[in-house]
Amino acid sequence: EVKNNKNVAVNLKLIDRIPLSQNKEIKVEDIVTNSAEYDKKKGLLSWTMDLQPKESRKESFSFQVKYPRGKYISL
Repeated sequence: EVKNNKNVAVNLKLIDRIPLSQNKEIKVEDIVTNSAEYDKKKGLLSWTMDLQPKESRKESFSFQVKYPRGKYISL
């Protein structure tokens, strides 16, 4: 969630990341990016927003990580 607390409109770019696995046993699946632009090679999500004064906006995304039993991962 982002909010423009200024008294003027702002243009911003919000960037987040989905993890990428170097291990073929670990898979990142069911990626839902909603309205974001998604760069599959880098795992980057980006939103370009124009927020009016005092406006707030929520963006969301989701993914699922599958890995073998007994293996530990860190995100």
